[in-house]
Amino acid sequence: MHHLQVIRRLALAFIMTLIIFSVLQPGRRVFYDAPADEKTPDGMTVDRDGNIWSARWDGFQMVKISPSGKKLESLSLPRARISSACFGGPGLDRLYVTAAASEGEDKISPCLYEVKIDSVSGPQEFFSHLDGSRPLRIVE
Repeated sequence: MHHLQVIRRLALAFIMTLIIFSVLQPGRRVFYDAPADEKTPDGMTVDRDGNIWSARWDGFQMVKISPSGKKLESLSLPRARISSACFGGPGLDRLYVTAAASEGEDKISPCLYEVKIDSVSGPQEFFSHLDGSRPLRIVE
């Protein structure tokens, strides 16, 4: 699991065991220490190879970070306040990136970018089946 500390510009990696919303054996380490010129880390997602795609608030970019914490690349975008991202589309091969309006912009509303990045896709997501398609088993 990964967690951002926005004020300190750190991405932390947590090693843990999850049992029905309970966290056991926590351990943490600094995963990536974002330099000030990248601006503030915001939302993030993970691709099928385990790379983190981290939004940069006021940074005009998404930053791709390897599972070992090395910056691999930056994806430049035309808006400053990049807020989050997720993979979607039939092949999970599109990166959907959200951006907020910036101060001083003429009331430009928030927007969503769809980006196709060669040979990158998201992992298959977990579906809870809370829609009733499968019985829900409660473990106590």
